[in-house]
Amino acid sequence: MPANSERKRSWLEMAAILLALSFLLPLIGQAQTDYPLRIRGAANLITTYTDGFLAVEFQPAAHKADAGLQPGEGSWLDRALNGNEPHVLKQNLSQDEAQFVTTYLRNPDHYATFYCSNTNQGYFQSATSEPFTPPQFTASPSPSPAAVTVASDSASATEFSSFVVSWNGDLLFVTSESHDDPPLHRVFVIETAHPDQRTAISDDYEGKGFAGVYCSSDEKWLWVNVGIGVHGAACHVFKHSAERQFEPTPDINPKAKSLFESSADPGFTFDAVYGLYWGEKGLVLVASGRGQKNDKFYTDEMFLEYRPANEEVVPLSKHFVSLMGAGDGTDTDPEYQRWDSSSLKAYEQSLQHQLNVIYNLLLPKLDAANTAELASEQKQWEFARDKKPPGRYERDLFIQQRINALAARFLGAPSH
Repeated sequence: MPANSERKRSWLEMAAILLALSFLLPLIGQAQTDYPLRIRGAANLITTYTDGFLAVEFQPAAHKADAGLQPGEGSWLDRALNGNEPHVLKQNLSQDEAQFVTTYLRNPDHYATFYCSNTNQGYFQSATSEPFTPPQFTASPSPSPAAVTVASDSASATEFSSFVVSWNGDLLFVTSESHDDPPLHRVFVIETAHPDQRTAISDDYEGKGFAGVYCSSDEKWLWVNVGIGVHGAACHVFKHSAERQFEPTPDINPKAKSLFESSADPGFTFDAVYGLYWGEKGLVLVASGRGQKNDKFYTDEMFLEYRPANEEVVPLSKHFVSLMGAGDGTDTDPEYQRWDSSSLKAYEQSLQHQLNVIYNLLLPKLDAANTAELASEQKQWEFARDKKPPGRYERDLFIQQRINALAARFLGAPSH
């Protein structure tokens, strides 16, 4: 490697310069077949460099990337890898660049996002990559026992990793991951009027990562999606009873599984159910599974609804079956498109509303100078956001990261 210190600049610093330039230059569109796959570094992460290509081997996570990655794990931003997708990616880099990436990913505190397509030759081909810094907020010391009414806080250090803002801004829901082995995953609720108090919701999700925490617009219902194993996921629903109290409703997962399997094609099995958004009558869900026909593997999705009025789970759609590895074949079905678009629209509207609410909650805590600085910072962020195509997971995650940053700042800001 050259001795020139300029060329020894870390990959993170180089990427930061490129990202800064991207704010000034027109966005060069990537091929639609390149999708973001995130990898968390590890001291023993296997990398090789041959003929101008860096190869990175990773372990598939049990859930999508923003639900949390263990050292050495990788996952898509929107879902876990399926059983037929590779666990190796390759990117064309110079030797110096490959060394930068390798050194960077030897640290378990480092993350990188690779924009990939499946070559169907046992590896993903990455067109480009960039470092990723997960939003972090170190929790304040454990509150008094009265503040944690459902479960006591872990004795080890805990970090808030993601925030959900209630519709009217009265509540913040936060996910946390302890430093235990295996880590304990928890959900806390915080009243924005009393940010120093928090209440744990339900039990510890030991060894399970969060695939999403959501609140209905009337703030009566909360649902938590958790990853289970490689393909599985479950949805847990809670009813708002008083202040920071959310009580669990009867388990909907067995009902969703039974309904899915009773109407699926022979040979197809149930894997997961996710809560998507709260509709007029209840929580819209998507159940998914897998099956094999004529020596080929298929995915299967079906939309359901949980109706708390009578505690039933009912079908909303037929089964949508598509060949694994053949792209989103279900997108050609108008009915699937309708459900998928409704889900995406509800999610993006929720994100934008949360962003507006937390921004306006933070403003009164700032003095004049910091208020002006935040306004300028927000304009720059909006400029970067608007360069990202709508309807893509990159944009949604970008907004969620901004919500996380503002919420963490809100909790850490002194009251005037």
